[in-house]
Amino acid sequence: MISLVVSLLAAAQPVPGVTLAPSPPQRIEALRPSPQSETFRPNQVVEPENKPSAWVWLDRAVDEATRKELTGPTRVRLAVNKWGRVADCVVTGSSGLKSFDDEACASLAERAIFIPATNARAEPIASTWDHAVEWRPVSDRAVPPPVMIATSSGPVTAVLPRGPSAQDGFYRDPTLNDFPSEAREARLEGVTTITVTSDPEGGMADCSVTVSSGHEPLDIASCQYVGALAPFTPARDLENNPTTGRFVRRVSWKLPNTTTTVAPPAATYSPGPMSLPLVGNGKSGFEVVADKDGKVVSCTVIEEGRIPAGAMVGADFCKNAELRGVQKAMAPNGEFVARRTKVVFSMEEELGVDE
Repeated sequence: MISLVVSLLAAAQPVPGVTLAPSPPQRIEALRPSPQSETFRPNQVVEPENKPSAWVWLDRAVDEATRKELTGPTRVRLAVNKWGRVADCVVTGSSGLKSFDDEACASLAERAIFIPATNARAEPIASTWDHAVEWRPVSDRAVPPPVMIATSSGPVTAVLPRGPSAQDGFYRDPTLNDFPSEAREARLEGVTTITVTSDPEGGMADCSVTVSSGHEPLDIASCQYVGALAPFTPARDLENNPTTGRFVRRVSWKLPNTTTTVAPPAATYSPGPMSLPLVGNGKSGFEVVADKDGKVVSCTVIEEGRIPAGAMVGADFCKNAELRGVQKAMAPNGEFVARRTKVVFSMEEELGVDE
C-alpha cells in the first residue's frame, strides 16, 4: 500500500467554487513592472498585470471523442475587485462542454491578476474584463519565439561628443492606459517611429513622426508618451558640456490579449511509469514563518527517511525564500499579517501485499 499525503497550513484560506470572495492582493515580480503597479491614475481602465497566456493550462489527457464535442472557445466575463483579483466568473459563451467551461473559470480565478480600474479620484474600484479561452488541438499549438536578454559586459568608457541617453524605464512599451481613448475603443494597434530632439537640460524640445503606425491617434500619442519619460540624460559636446541632441525611438502600441489558447495533451501520449517522490517511508517539506511584509523570520527543512536529491523540496524552498521573501498574507479586515505555513509530503510504503 502506498499513500501520498500533502498537508498545507496557512493564514490565507482557499476559495471554493467559481464565485469567489475578494482575495488579498498578490504581487508578481517582473523584470520591468508596469508603472501603474506603483501609482494609480484617475479613470484608468482595468488591464492585465501578468501574462494572459499563463492564466489557463490543462495537463490532463483529452481523447478524440471529447475534442469533437468542443464547439468553440469558452467566453467569460470576469468581475475584478479593487485589489485586481477575480471575484466572480460568468460564462457568456460555452465551449460545448461544461467541464471545460468550469476549468476555464477556476483557472482564471486562481491565476489572473489585474491592475484595477480607478475612479476620478484615482481610487481602485471593481470592474469587469471579457476574456476567451480557446481550446486548441496539440498540433495547432503555437511555438513562442526565443527570448533574448542583453547584459552589460563591463564598464563603458565615455566618448565625446555623445548623444542623449535614456533613463531607466525609457524603453518600456505603452500599456492599455497609455492608449488614447479613441484608439483603445477602436482597438487600434501599430508601431510608430519618432525622432526626438532633446535640449541641454534633458527635456524634449521637438518630436516628429518618421514612420507612421497607420493611425493618427497613435502617432500623436507616441510623442506625448516619450515626452512624459523626460528628463533624458543630455547630449555632450567636445568640452563635455550639455547640448542639444537627437535620438530615434520606436513606440509599439499593442493591446493586451483577451484570449488564452490552451492545448490539452493527447490521450495517446504515454511518458512511462510515474516515479515516486520518496523511497520507502519518509517525509519531505518545510515550515516557514514570515512577517507581515513577507520577510522570512525562520524556515525549517523537514526531511525524514530516504529522500532522492531531486525531491528535497524543503531545502530548495528555504534557500530561495530567505533570499526573496514570500508573498504577503492579508487578513479578512484587509490588513497584512504574519503567518506560518507548513507543507509536508509524506509516503508510507508496504511491500509484499496481495494485489
